Amino acid sequence: MNKKIFIIFLLTCTPFAFAENVIVYQQSGKFCAWPANEGVWSWGNEILVGFNIGVYKYNPDGHSVDPDYATDTVQARSLDGGQTWTLETPQVLNQGGFQKPIGAINFTHPDFAYKSRLSKYYFSYDRGRNWQGPFEFPKLDQTRLIARTDYIVNSQCEVLFFVTAAKSDGVEGRTFCAVTKNAGRTFDFLSWVAPSPPIDAGDHNFTVMSSTVKIADDTYITALRQRRGNSQYIDIYKSIDGAKSWNYLSLVVNNINNPPAMLKLADGRICIAYGQRYSPYGIKAKISTDNGQTWGSEITLRNDGLSWDLGYPRSIQRPDGKIVTIYYYATVTNPQQHIAATIWQP
Repeated sequence: MNKKIFIIFLLTCTPFAFAENVIVYQQSGKFCAWPANEGVWSWGNEILVGFNIGVYKYNPDGHSVDPDYATDTVQARSLDGGQTWTLETPQVLNQGGFQKPIGAINFTHPDFAYKSRLSKYYFSYDRGRNWQGPFEFPKLDQTRLIARTDYIVNSQCEVLFFVTAAKSDGVEGRTFCAVTKNAGRTFDFLSWVAPSPPIDAGDHNFTVMSSTVKIADDTYITALRQRRGNSQYIDIYKSIDGAKSWNYLSLVVNNINNPPAMLKLADGRICIAYGQRYSPYGIKAKISTDNGQTWGSEITLRNDGLSWDLGYPRSIQRPDGKIVTIYYYATVTNPQQHIAATIWQP
Protein backbone atom coordinates (compact mmCIF):
# COMPACT_ATOMS: atom_id res chain seq x y z
CA MET A 1 0.00 0.00 0.00
CA ASN A 2 1.00 3.60 -0.42
CA LYS A 3 2.64 4.62 2.85
CA LYS A 4 2.64 8.38 2.30
CA ILE A 5 1.29 10.46 5.14
CA PHE A 6 -1.92 12.30 4.32
CA ILE A 7 -3.39 15.23 6.22
CA ILE A 8 -6.94 15.98 5.08
CA PHE A 9 -8.55 19.26 6.04
CA LEU A 10 -12.17 20.23 6.47
CA LEU A 11 -14.20 19.12 3.45
CA THR A 12 -17.72 20.42 3.71
CA CYS A 13 -20.62 21.11 6.01
CA THR A 14 -23.74 19.00 6.28
CA PRO A 15 -27.12 20.64 5.66
CA PHE A 16 -27.51 20.76 9.44
CA ALA A 17 -26.32 23.76 11.41
CA PHE A 18 -24.96 21.69 14.26
CA ALA A 19 -22.59 19.45 12.27
CA GLU A 20 -19.65 19.46 9.92
CA ASN A 21 -18.06 16.67 7.90
CA VAL A 22 -14.37 16.02 7.38
CA ILE A 23 -12.53 13.37 5.41
CA VAL A 24 -10.23 11.38 7.67
CA TYR A 25 -8.50 9.43 4.88
CA GLN A 26 -9.03 8.69 1.21
CA GLN A 27 -6.76 7.41 -1.54
CA SER A 28 -7.40 6.82 -5.23
CA GLY A 29 -7.81 3.14 -6.04
CA LYS A 30 -8.27 2.16 -2.40
CA PHE A 31 -11.25 0.90 -0.44
CA CYS A 32 -11.14 2.25 3.13
CA ALA A 33 -13.63 0.90 5.63
CA TRP A 34 -14.82 -0.56 8.95
CA PRO A 35 -13.68 1.63 11.86
CA ALA A 36 -15.95 -0.45 14.10
CA ASN A 37 -13.71 -3.44 13.45
CA GLU A 38 -10.55 -1.68 14.61
CA GLY A 39 -11.47 0.74 17.40
CA VAL A 40 -11.27 4.36 18.49
CA TRP A 41 -9.49 6.00 21.46
CA SER A 42 -9.16 9.58 22.68
CA TRP A 43 -7.13 11.66 25.10
CA GLY A 44 -8.65 15.13 25.20
CA ASN A 45 -8.51 16.47 21.64
CA GLU A 46 -6.17 13.70 20.49
CA ILE A 47 -8.13 10.98 18.68
CA LEU A 48 -6.90 7.70 17.22
CA VAL A 49 -9.05 5.52 14.97
CA GLY A 50 -8.26 2.21 13.28
CA PHE A 51 -9.62 1.00 9.95
CA ASN A 52 -8.87 -1.25 6.98
CA ILE A 53 -7.54 -0.49 3.50
CA GLY A 54 -7.91 -2.72 0.44
CA VAL A 55 -7.85 -2.38 -3.33
CA TYR A 56 -11.02 -0.77 -4.68
CA LYS A 57 -13.08 -2.84 -7.10
CA TYR A 58 -16.65 -1.79 -7.75
CA ASN A 59 -19.16 -4.42 -6.68
CA PRO A 60 -22.87 -3.55 -6.79
CA ASP A 61 -23.78 -6.67 -4.83
CA GLY A 62 -21.11 -6.66 -2.11
CA HIS A 63 -18.30 -4.62 -0.64
CA SER A 64 -16.30 -2.80 -3.32
CA VAL A 65 -12.98 -4.31 -2.30
CA ASP A 66 -10.96 -6.62 -4.55
CA PRO A 67 -10.88 -10.07 -2.88
CA ASP A 68 -7.67 -10.97 -4.71
CA TYR A 69 -5.67 -8.53 -2.56
CA ALA A 70 -5.19 -8.54 1.20
CA THR A 71 -6.49 -5.67 3.31
CA ASP A 72 -4.18 -3.85 5.72
CA THR A 73 -5.01 -2.55 9.17
CA VAL A 74 -3.96 1.09 9.61
CA GLN A 75 -4.89 4.02 11.83
CA ALA A 76 -5.32 7.78 11.64
CA ARG A 77 -4.57 10.32 14.34
CA SER A 78 -5.95 13.79 14.97
CA LEU A 79 -4.39 16.26 17.41
CA ASP A 80 -7.06 18.94 16.99
CA GLY A 81 -10.34 17.26 17.86
CA GLY A 82 -10.92 15.61 14.51
CA GLN A 83 -10.43 18.59 12.19
CA THR A 84 -7.27 17.21 10.54
CA TRP A 85 -5.83 13.70 10.41
CA THR A 86 -2.55 11.90 9.72
CA LEU A 87 -2.29 8.32 8.50
CA GLU A 88 -0.17 5.84 10.50
CA THR A 89 0.80 2.32 9.42
CA PRO A 90 1.97 0.23 12.41
CA GLN A 91 3.22 -2.98 10.86
CA VAL A 92 2.64 -4.93 14.07
CA LEU A 93 -1.10 -4.72 13.39
CA ASN A 94 -0.61 -6.82 10.24
CA GLN A 95 1.74 -9.45 11.66
CA GLY A 96 0.84 -13.10 11.99
CA GLY A 97 1.44 -15.33 14.97
CA PHE A 98 1.40 -14.43 18.65
CA GLN A 99 3.82 -12.95 21.14
CA LYS A 100 4.34 -14.58 24.52
CA PRO A 101 2.29 -12.99 27.33
CA ILE A 102 4.33 -10.51 29.38
CA GLY A 103 2.44 -10.66 32.66
CA ALA A 104 0.55 -7.76 34.21
CA ILE A 105 -0.83 -4.96 32.04
CA ASN A 106 -1.26 -1.46 33.43
CA PHE A 107 -4.79 -0.79 32.20
CA THR A 108 -4.97 2.55 34.05
CA HIS A 109 -1.86 4.08 32.49
CA PRO A 110 -2.83 7.62 31.34
CA ASP A 111 -1.75 6.92 27.74
CA PHE A 112 -3.13 3.39 27.60
CA ALA A 113 -4.98 1.84 24.65
CA TYR A 114 -6.21 -1.73 24.19
CA LYS A 115 -7.20 -3.26 20.86
CA SER A 116 -8.94 -6.54 20.01
CA ARG A 117 -9.33 -8.15 16.60
CA LEU A 118 -10.40 -11.75 15.96
CA SER A 119 -8.39 -13.85 18.46
CA LYS A 120 -5.63 -11.25 18.86
CA TYR A 121 -5.18 -8.37 21.25
CA TYR A 122 -2.67 -5.53 21.54
CA PHE A 123 -1.99 -2.76 24.02
CA SER A 124 -0.06 0.49 24.06
CA TYR A 125 1.30 2.83 26.72
CA ASP A 126 1.94 5.71 24.29
CA ARG A 127 -1.49 6.37 22.75
CA GLY A 128 -1.15 3.76 20.03
CA ARG A 129 2.08 5.02 18.55
CA ASN A 130 3.67 1.70 19.47
CA TRP A 131 1.60 -1.43 20.05
CA GLN A 132 2.72 -4.48 21.99
CA GLY A 133 1.47 -7.79 20.59
CA PRO A 134 -0.23 -9.50 19.03
CA PHE A 135 -1.14 -11.67 21.99
CA GLU A 136 -3.65 -14.49 21.87
CA PHE A 137 -6.93 -13.96 23.69
CA PRO A 138 -7.84 -17.28 25.34
CA LYS A 139 -10.72 -19.15 23.71
CA LEU A 140 -12.47 -19.76 27.04
CA ASP A 141 -14.07 -22.98 25.74
CA GLN A 142 -15.22 -21.32 22.51
CA THR A 143 -14.42 -22.82 19.10
CA ARG A 144 -13.68 -19.45 17.46
CA LEU A 145 -13.29 -15.83 18.52
CA ILE A 146 -14.17 -12.84 16.34
CA ALA A 147 -13.34 -9.93 18.64
CA ARG A 148 -13.62 -6.21 18.08
CA THR A 149 -12.50 -3.54 20.52
CA ASP A 150 -15.02 -3.19 23.35
CA TYR A 151 -13.75 -3.10 26.92
CA ILE A 152 -14.43 -1.42 30.27
CA VAL A 153 -11.57 -0.68 32.69
CA ASN A 154 -12.84 -0.87 36.28
CA SER A 155 -9.47 -0.78 38.02
CA GLN A 156 -5.82 -1.51 37.38
CA CYS A 157 -6.57 -5.19 37.90
CA GLU A 158 -10.18 -5.64 36.73
CA VAL A 159 -11.27 -5.17 33.12
CA LEU A 160 -14.33 -6.43 31.23
CA PHE A 161 -13.98 -7.53 27.59
CA PHE A 162 -16.86 -8.04 25.18
CA VAL A 163 -16.06 -10.63 22.52
CA THR A 164 -17.98 -12.32 19.71
CA ALA A 165 -17.75 -16.09 19.51
CA ALA A 166 -18.99 -18.63 16.99
CA LYS A 167 -22.43 -20.14 17.43
CA SER A 168 -22.79 -23.91 17.73
CA ASP A 169 -22.70 -24.17 13.92
CA GLY A 170 -19.21 -22.62 13.83
CA VAL A 171 -20.42 -19.33 12.31
CA GLU A 172 -19.86 -15.93 13.97
CA GLY A 173 -22.83 -14.93 15.97
CA ARG A 174 -22.90 -14.58 19.76
CA THR A 175 -21.41 -12.05 22.19
CA PHE A 176 -20.04 -12.88 25.62
CA CYS A 177 -18.35 -10.97 28.43
CA ALA A 178 -14.96 -12.02 29.79
CA VAL A 179 -13.06 -10.60 32.75
CA THR A 180 -9.56 -10.31 34.10
CA LYS A 181 -9.15 -9.66 37.81
CA ASN A 182 -5.36 -9.84 37.86
CA ALA A 183 -4.31 -7.21 35.30
CA GLY A 184 -4.40 -9.47 32.27
CA ARG A 185 -2.44 -12.41 33.61
CA THR A 186 -5.51 -14.64 33.18
CA PHE A 187 -8.97 -14.25 31.67
CA ASP A 188 -12.27 -15.90 32.63
CA PHE A 189 -15.62 -16.35 30.92
CA LEU A 190 -18.25 -14.30 32.76
CA SER A 191 -21.56 -14.34 30.85
CA TRP A 192 -23.43 -14.55 27.57
CA VAL A 193 -24.95 -11.16 26.83
CA ALA A 194 -28.01 -12.18 24.80
CA PRO A 195 -29.79 -15.39 23.77
CA SER A 196 -28.17 -17.33 20.95
CA PRO A 197 -29.49 -16.57 17.47
CA PRO A 198 -31.13 -19.48 15.60
CA ILE A 199 -28.72 -21.65 13.62
CA ASP A 200 -31.31 -23.01 11.18
CA ALA A 201 -32.01 -19.75 9.33
CA GLY A 202 -28.72 -19.16 7.52
CA ASP A 203 -25.27 -17.81 8.28
CA HIS A 204 -26.38 -14.22 8.75
CA ASN A 205 -28.19 -14.74 12.03
CA PHE A 206 -26.12 -13.12 14.73
CA THR A 207 -25.85 -11.08 17.94
CA VAL A 208 -22.56 -9.29 17.42
CA MET A 209 -20.45 -6.12 17.54
CA SER A 210 -21.28 -4.90 21.03
CA SER A 211 -20.73 -1.34 22.19
CA THR A 212 -20.78 -1.06 25.98
CA VAL A 213 -20.89 1.74 28.55
CA LYS A 214 -20.79 1.72 32.34
CA ILE A 215 -23.77 3.40 33.99
CA ALA A 216 -22.77 2.99 37.65
CA ASP A 217 -21.03 0.50 39.90
CA ASP A 218 -22.02 -3.00 38.69
CA THR A 219 -24.42 -1.53 36.10
CA TYR A 220 -23.71 -1.67 32.37
CA ILE A 221 -25.61 -1.42 29.12
CA THR A 222 -24.47 -2.78 25.79
CA ALA A 223 -25.81 -2.19 22.29
CA LEU A 224 -25.85 -5.14 19.88
CA ARG A 225 -26.13 -5.57 16.14
CA GLN A 226 -28.83 -8.21 15.76
CA ARG A 227 -30.08 -10.21 12.83
CA ARG A 228 -32.62 -12.98 13.24
CA GLY A 229 -34.42 -14.34 10.18
CA ASN A 230 -35.75 -11.37 8.21
CA SER A 231 -35.39 -8.98 11.15
CA GLN A 232 -32.35 -6.77 11.66
CA TYR A 233 -32.05 -4.18 14.37
CA ILE A 234 -30.03 -2.64 17.20
CA ASP A 235 -31.13 -3.28 20.77
CA ILE A 236 -29.87 -2.82 24.31
CA TYR A 237 -29.14 -5.31 27.09
CA LYS A 238 -28.52 -4.33 30.72
CA SER A 239 -26.63 -5.87 33.63
CA ILE A 240 -27.05 -4.76 37.24
CA ASP A 241 -24.78 -7.41 38.79
CA GLY A 242 -21.35 -6.56 37.43
CA ALA A 243 -21.92 -8.18 34.00
CA LYS A 244 -22.65 -11.62 35.47
CA SER A 245 -26.08 -11.66 33.83
CA TRP A 246 -27.97 -9.60 31.26
CA ASN A 247 -31.58 -8.75 30.44
CA TYR A 248 -33.20 -7.12 27.43
CA LEU A 249 -33.75 -3.39 27.98
CA SER A 250 -34.89 -1.64 24.80
CA LEU A 251 -35.01 -1.46 21.02
CA VAL A 252 -32.98 1.41 19.56
CA VAL A 253 -33.92 1.12 15.90
CA ASN A 254 -35.41 -1.41 13.48
CA ASN A 255 -34.40 -2.32 9.92
CA ILE A 256 -30.73 -1.42 10.51
CA ASN A 257 -27.96 -3.84 9.51
CA ASN A 258 -25.00 -1.89 10.90
CA PRO A 259 -23.07 -1.98 14.17
CA PRO A 260 -23.82 0.59 16.88
CA ALA A 261 -21.40 3.11 18.36
CA MET A 262 -22.60 3.89 21.88
CA LEU A 263 -21.16 6.62 24.06
CA LYS A 264 -21.92 7.97 27.54
CA LEU A 265 -21.77 11.75 27.37
CA ALA A 266 -20.30 14.02 30.01
CA ASP A 267 -23.80 15.13 31.06
CA GLY A 268 -24.95 11.53 31.58
CA ARG A 269 -26.97 11.10 28.40
CA ILE A 270 -26.32 8.09 26.17
CA CYS A 271 -25.63 8.61 22.47
CA ILE A 272 -25.74 5.94 19.80
CA ALA A 273 -24.76 6.24 16.11
CA TYR A 274 -25.19 3.81 13.20
CA GLY A 275 -25.21 3.63 9.42
CA GLN A 276 -28.42 3.46 7.41
CA ARG A 277 -27.97 1.02 4.52
CA TYR A 278 -31.17 1.79 2.67
CA SER A 279 -32.09 4.93 0.73
CA PRO A 280 -31.49 7.66 1.67
CA TYR A 281 -28.13 6.18 2.66
CA GLY A 282 -26.48 7.95 5.56
CA ILE A 283 -25.36 8.16 9.18
CA LYS A 284 -27.91 8.47 11.97
CA ALA A 285 -27.90 8.90 15.76
CA LYS A 286 -30.22 8.82 18.75
CA ILE A 287 -30.00 10.11 22.34
CA SER A 288 -31.30 8.53 25.53
CA THR A 289 -31.88 10.57 28.69
CA ASP A 290 -32.75 7.56 30.88
CA ASN A 291 -29.73 5.27 30.49
CA GLY A 292 -31.02 3.46 27.43
CA GLN A 293 -34.56 2.64 28.53
CA THR A 294 -36.02 4.90 25.83
CA TRP A 295 -34.56 6.70 22.82
CA GLY A 296 -35.33 10.08 21.32
CA SER A 297 -36.08 10.97 17.73
CA GLU A 298 -33.60 9.92 15.06
CA ILE A 299 -30.95 12.52 14.23
CA THR A 300 -29.71 12.62 10.64
CA LEU A 301 -26.00 13.39 10.68
CA ARG A 302 -25.86 13.06 6.91
CA ASN A 303 -27.97 11.48 4.15
CA ASP A 304 -25.84 11.90 1.01
CA GLY A 305 -24.45 8.35 0.83
CA LEU A 306 -23.89 6.85 -2.61
CA SER A 307 -24.77 3.26 -1.71
CA TRP A 308 -25.43 0.85 1.13
CA ASP A 309 -21.68 0.17 1.56
CA LEU A 310 -21.09 2.54 4.50
CA GLY A 311 -21.22 2.94 8.25
CA TYR A 312 -19.44 0.89 10.94
CA PRO A 313 -19.06 4.01 13.13
CA ARG A 314 -17.13 4.75 16.30
CA SER A 315 -17.64 7.90 18.39
CA ILE A 316 -15.85 9.97 21.03
CA GLN A 317 -16.75 13.18 22.86
CA ARG A 318 -14.35 16.12 22.79
CA PRO A 319 -13.60 18.29 25.84
CA ASP A 320 -15.84 21.02 24.35
CA GLY A 321 -18.81 18.61 24.36
CA LYS A 322 -18.99 17.97 20.63
CA ILE A 323 -19.12 14.39 19.36
CA VAL A 324 -16.81 13.09 16.64
CA THR A 325 -18.45 10.16 14.85
CA ILE A 326 -16.13 8.33 12.45
CA TYR A 327 -17.32 5.88 9.77
CA TYR A 328 -16.69 4.78 6.19
CA TYR A 329 -18.61 6.39 3.38
CA ALA A 330 -18.99 7.09 -0.34
CA THR A 331 -20.70 9.97 -2.12
CA VAL A 332 -21.30 11.09 -5.69
CA THR A 333 -18.24 13.37 -5.53
CA ASN A 334 -16.14 10.78 -3.66
CA PRO A 335 -17.47 7.46 -5.01
CA GLN A 336 -14.74 5.21 -3.60
CA GLN A 337 -15.20 4.22 0.02
CA HIS A 338 -13.20 6.45 2.37
CA ILE A 339 -13.06 7.26 6.08
CA ALA A 340 -15.05 10.31 7.12
CA ALA A 341 -16.11 11.96 10.36
CA THR A 342 -19.01 14.14 11.45
CA ILE A 343 -18.34 16.63 14.25
CA TRP A 344 -21.65 17.52 15.85
CA GLN A 345 -23.29 19.05 18.91
CA PRO A 346 -25.59 16.59 20.69
